[in-house]
Amino acid sequence: MTSIIERASDVHVRIVDLQHQVAGDQLQQMLLNCSAKSKSSLGLLNSACSIARALESDGMQVASLSKAVRDSTLKAANALRVAANSMEVSQSEQETITLLASSSVEHGLAAEELLKFLASSVQKSLEMERTKLTPPDISSTVPYVTGQAKIMIKLRSAQERFEFPISVKPASFENGGRDLLSSRSELRNAAETWNREFPHLQEALAAESPEMRVFLVAAATREGAPLEQVTPELLEQIKKEGRLTDFRVHSR
Repeated sequence: MTSIIERASDVHVRIVDLQHQVAGDQLQQMLLNCSAKSKSSLGLLNSACSIARALESDGMQVASLSKAVRDSTLKAANALRVAANSMEVSQSEQETITLLASSSVEHGLAAEELLKFLASSVQKSLEMERTKLTPPDISSTVPYVTGQAKIMIKLRSAQERFEFPISVKPASFENGGRDLLSSRSELRNAAETWNREFPHLQEALAAESPEMRVFLVAAATREGAPLEQVTPELLEQIKKEGRLTDFRVHSR
């Protein structure tokens, strides 16, 4: 993996050098396109490797290159090495255009197969980490308890972070993989928030009357609490505590 990054970097440097030396419009455009492609793939590869190393340093296993991907990567790295060496010697503009337009050089500069493999490997590792971080009671109902509105909001936000699986594509490594790193940090914070705050909410809920506890938990579900659960005594308690506006009645 390191070899293709080094070879792509060599070609990129040589391409930039050539841009300042040649005059032909066709070659200039070819160099411009190749330079943009190599710069993009280099950025994605470096970001992917950085994220993979961070995961490994935290004890998460990242899959090694499969034989097929490894062979393909070595082949691409060799093609880029040949291209870089060839551009070091004097050759015609047409020869350089033909070289840069070759499928082996285009394949090496794009590094598509390697990036797809890295994306898949990082996704699997992040999913493993997500599973490891997921609190066992994360799917618990989060009821509204008087005086606990801020905690309730934090807990529901934490639940949302664990609702959807992680998806990683080669484009996910753009901008240094900033979005991936941010999502990873947010997931960790969500787990910490849940583990810290949920026991506090449970304590506050336990302080309610048994009838109120059952009602609050039911009211926080998607279906809501059935109207027959609101007894005259419970309704009186809700009014007395000034919580009538905390709930609403809706038809199914």
